[in-house]
Amino acid sequence: MEEREGVSCAVHSGKRDKPKLKTLPPVKFAKWVEREHKEFLHNEKDMTRISAGIEQGENVSADFVILDFYGSCLTPDDFVKIFNPTRKNKQKGIIKHSFVVCSNYSPSGSFRVYLFMKARIASEKQYHAVLNYVVSVLAKNGYPDSGLDPRSGDPMRVCTLYTGGVVGIFNLKKSRELERYGLDASILSCE
Repeated sequence: MEEREGVSCAVHSGKRDKPKLKTLPPVKFAKWVEREHKEFLHNEKDMTRISAGIEQGENVSADFVILDFYGSCLTPDDFVKIFNPTRKNKQKGIIKHSFVVCSNYSPSGSFRVYLFMKARIASEKQYHAVLNYVVSVLAKNGYPDSGLDPRSGDPMRVCTLYTGGVVGIFNLKKSRELERYGLDASILSCE
C-alpha cells in the first residue's frame, strides 16, 4: 500500500464559498482542530466548518469518519478502551484504530471522534459500512444505544470545529501508524 501525504477534508470558510481541500498529516490535523477551537473562542463569526466527504464527480470519498455521540452512558474513556485496547483489556476480535477524540461543551457528555481510514473510503456505501461496524462493536461491548448521532451517516455533513478541545490522539504519531491502525473499510460489508 502506498504511503499517502496525509488526510484530507473539505473546509467551508464562508457561507457561499466553495469548500477548499485541506490535506495534513494526521497529528497536524488534530492540532489544527485544536487551534481552530481556540480561534472560535475569540471569533465565533468566522468559525471553520468541515466535512469528511470530498466530492469526486458523482462519488464521495473520505479519509476519516466524523462520529458525534450525544446523551449516552458511553464516555470518551469508554470509546478509547474499546477502540484502543491494551494488552490488559484487549477483547477478542477488537483491534486498535487510529482516531482523535474531542470533548464538547455540552453538559450531556457529548463528544466527537475522527476515526481514520487506512485507505480513502471510495463510496458512500463504504462510509455507511464503517458506521455499521462502529455501532456493532459498541453494541458487543455493552453500548447498544451508544448515542451516535444519525447525522454521522452523511459524509457531506458540514460540522463546525467548536469542540471543547482534543482529549486524545491515538495511534497517529507517525504516518506508518495510520497504515497499521487505520480502519480498512474495504474489508467491511457494504450491504
